[in-house]
Amino acid sequence: AVKEKLESIKAHNKRKLARHLKEHQGVEINPNSIFDIQIKRLHEYKRQQMNALYVIHKYLDIKAGNIPARPITIFFGGKAAPAYTIAQDI
Repeated sequence: AVKEKLESIKAHNKRKLARHLKEHQGVEINPNSIFDIQIKRLHEYKRQQMNALYVIHKYLDIKAGNIPARPITIFFGGKAAPAYTIAQDI
């Protein structure tokens, strides 16, 4: 019962986010896709760089015709301090 309730809440929130993005950004996403999200401050020594490479790899894979069995929606965002040049470049 608890698992089903959590799945229901998660699905509701994914639909809510999809609606919000469509209304405010004009971006349509599939609420039934896997959401892969990383949004945090950027640092050159943390995992954001590896995740950015993963996103590029997945994109190139899809362009090559290797469509994932289940759709994936990737949210990647962050910011870095103005003086942190390396993190700004990432």
